Amino acid sequence: MDLKLVYAMVPKDGTINDLVNVKAEKLARRIVMRTNQNMKLEDQGIEEKKLAKTIQELANEIKREMRKSLWD
Repeated sequence: MDLKLVYAMVPKDGTINDLVNVKAEKLARRIVMRTNQNMKLEDQGIEEKKLAKTIQELANEIKREMRKSLWD
């Protein structure tokens, strides 16, 4: 037989890039919100606009580095 066996994992919704974007933003949001909560306890929390920008910047960094924690 002239066949090739292929195994693949395919995201349920969207593309692999969509999946990476969602996972990176979720991880970034968790990290930033935890840090911001600690800062609020010290009366040093940051405003919503800055918070969103910080989350996006961290998500981009996570995607660039493809951290192992992205898949935890």
